[in-house]
Amino acid sequence: MAEAASLDRLRNAAALACASGDADLAWVGAAIGRVLLDHAAGEPTTLDQVLGLTWGSRLGYRDRRIGQVHAEHFADLALSGAADEILRLARRLGGPKAPRPDQIALADPRRPIAEALAAGLGFPKKRQLINILRVQSDACKLHAPNCTKPV
Repeated sequence: MAEAASLDRLRNAAALACASGDADLAWVGAAIGRVLLDHAAGEPTTLDQVLGLTWGSRLGYRDRRIGQVHAEHFADLALSGAADEILRLARRLGGPKAPRPDQIALADPRRPIAEALAAGLGFPKKRQLINILRVQSDACKLHAPNCTKPV
């Protein structure tokens, strides 16, 4: 019942936004309307997708690269120790003179870190990094018990 009321409120807000005469409000209202229509048709999309925002996919990309360097180079360390090593590499790669990812050898542990930095989202602090490593490690094990690389 609460979900239906929330969807009705959202539908009404989208309609008001579309009818407001303000181009930005109409844009957001139309996007919300599209998400609601897709949801009703059983084809769920996210507001990010409809608005053309890519931060969610860039965030996933960054986190998978971080998980990759952990799995390939620091899997034998505790998550805290692995996070320290990954942060050390990231600090060395930061700055205007940092090499592009394609300038670093594929087997070099700096490569996935450079790719993570290139996502343009900033690099996580240690606590968030430990959570990312935990999630990436759990996702790896979920898909294949003997997995060594994040999915």
